[in-house]
Amino acid sequence: MPRLMALAGFAAPLAIAVLAVPAAADSRACNERKSVIEPLKDAHAEEPIGIVMGLNGSVIELLRGTSGSWTILMTPSAGVTCIIAAGESWEAVARKQTAW
Repeated sequence: MPRLMALAGFAAPLAIAVLAVPAAADSRACNERKSVIEPLKDAHAEEPIGIVMGLNGSVIELLRGTSGSWTILMTPSAGVTCIIAAGESWEAVARKQTAW
């Protein structure tokens, strides 16, 4: 259950980030997933901390590095992974337990 709550905690901001992405694919860094993930791991020690599937079948991943860097990736059903957002100063926020 805590894992589900953690995923729910980033799902809403993640949805906002995905909806804010420009439609043009050339404005994003896209490549095979391995070619996108490995440099993030090597340069920033980023590892996946969450994954969700969109209604359109796209897989959205949130990666976080040990120094506070973060990246959001999107892999549509076509299979090409794109960086859709990235930044620094990641801060985990404790969530209150809800009654539902």
